[in-house]
Amino acid sequence: MKGYFLTVFLGLVVVLNGCASTGKIAKSQGAMTTNLGPQIQDFSPFGDVIQTDKGIKLTLAGDLLFKVAHYHLSKEGTEKIDAVAAVLLKHPTYQTKIAAYTDNSGSDKGNLRISKRRAKAVQDELVKQGIPAAQLTASGMGSADPVAANDTPDNQAKNRRVEMDITAP
Repeated sequence: MKGYFLTVFLGLVVVLNGCASTGKIAKSQGAMTTNLGPQIQDFSPFGDVIQTDKGIKLTLAGDLLFKVAHYHLSKEGTEKIDAVAAVLLKHPTYQTKIAAYTDNSGSDKGNLRISKRRAKAVQDELVKQGIPAAQLTASGMGSADPVAANDTPDNQAKNRRVEMDITAP
């Protein structure tokens, strides 16, 4: 039986029709985005957006930001991070935690090193676009917390990601 889920999020009341147990709120092409708050709608073109108890989690596909085994933002990655920065600039009090992840190929030490560099590259680009460094933290997570089994190239690609936890003070 479908029910309604009511929550207050960043001062907005959001009513979702359906199962409240799924954490997904909006995807870039989700049908529900028209009824969601502007903050979620603002971030939804860039990746998966999930409402958390503390704010918003934006997950960006790592392969769209970086070439495999590289930590410099690609041209497309720079454009995507610049677009995220433009949205963050609309909300100048938001704090953002950046966490970069890898798949499990390579050594744990190497994965941790590249993920730290990727998180730092995202942080540096956000600062370059005007986001105050004091509002950003960056962490490399290596291959920790996979979202899919690392058993196929497609699943490994899902694990190469950057997550941004965005919270209002």
